[in-house]
Amino acid sequence: MLSDAVWQIAENCWTKDPKDRPTATTLCDRLSRLLDTTPVRSPQHVHAHPDATNSPTADTPRNTLPQSPDNTITVPSVYDPSHSHLTSTIRTSPPQLPTFLPNLTIQAHMGRFWCATFSPNGKHIVSGSREGAAIQIWDAQTGDCALAAPQRHYDNVWCVALSPDGRHIASGSVDHTILVWDASSGTVVAGPFKGHIRAVLSICFSPDGTIIASGGKDNKVRLWDAQTGFNVMGSLKGHSNAITSVVFSRDGKRIASGSDDKTVRVWDGKSGKLLQGPLRGHQSNVRFVAFSPGGKRIISADVGGDVCVWNPHNGTLVSGPSKQHNKGILVVAFTPSCAWFTFAVSPDGKWIAGKNANAIHIWDSKTGRQVAILEGHTDSVTSITFSSDSKRILSTSNDKTIRVHTLDR
Repeated sequence: MLSDAVWQIAENCWTKDPKDRPTATTLCDRLSRLLDTTPVRSPQHVHAHPDATNSPTADTPRNTLPQSPDNTITVPSVYDPSHSHLTSTIRTSPPQLPTFLPNLTIQAHMGRFWCATFSPNGKHIVSGSREGAAIQIWDAQTGDCALAAPQRHYDNVWCVALSPDGRHIASGSVDHTILVWDASSGTVVAGPFKGHIRAVLSICFSPDGTIIASGGKDNKVRLWDAQTGFNVMGSLKGHSNAITSVVFSRDGKRIASGSDDKTVRVWDGKSGKLLQGPLRGHQSNVRFVAFSPGGKRIISADVGGDVCVWNPHNGTLVSGPSKQHNKGILVVAFTPSCAWFTFAVSPDGKWIAGKNANAIHIWDSKTGRQVAILEGHTDSVTSITFSSDSKRILSTSNDKTIRVHTLDR
């Protein structure tokens, strides 16, 4: 008669590797939240039956009870015929839901984490912070700090991206600038790139690592030479609100941008010419865009959790806006970047993730149903991203921590 939430806690505690089990503090926090939010039937309405023969034993077959089509059974609360009006629904087996194990927590020594992403090979995590070190690199298995670059931005780092070869890191800041860092030494090798007149919200390397695309709160998309900082083609204008997500297609020929104006636009990667858009369909601010691996689809997601799928060649809406999509339609090309906006779609297209205050909600993209809530942060979540293999989800928070949950399926 355990709820899904308690089943999930139990399964996390039973996992084979002790390192993957929740700590006592995490366990207490989760149980406390359940006690605070779960209604409990008053005990004075339930009485044990005096006749022990009427109570079930460990050998009582569960399938002798009436079963519904959704694989649940309805039974008296204490299996007591005299209280048959008190019923509760239980599952005939543990719920077949994905379990994300909170197997790594990284604690900041100073400042808050605004954004973080996995390196292309998944071995490291790169984060941007509010104070102290602007860029930090962490071991994705142990959580040890491998590099803490000195603060060079004058304000919060809201977005970070890694070059495809993992050798360079680009960071965008509230100070309107972009810096390029050497990932092995932490030294600035290019920048500051100046052109945006408000905060830089999103950043991405081209597939060959030579161009950096950025989106800003000034409603502009800009393209930069990654070595010189030369603004390749001025600003790409059209959006009427902040650019929250910008990404290259895998062949580098196109750029997609998503905006708080609820639209998506597609630009030529060489000339900056607007190819498609504005693509309209979302009912709320767009916070995520990505190309499919073959470049034949664009996937975008909004703050409400709804996802749209577009044909980038003619701008038609293929699917959505919805959390429910045909299997395989949401597969996206992984780009090692992250911005200070809390939404993500897993590269394999199976999961949609979005924040709700301190927690991360996960939806199954095939059914549109919520399948998990990832808890543990004690303050607002500031960014979410998946690993390239879709098996891990990375989150940052105002509680000064980074958490990595591993999908245990």
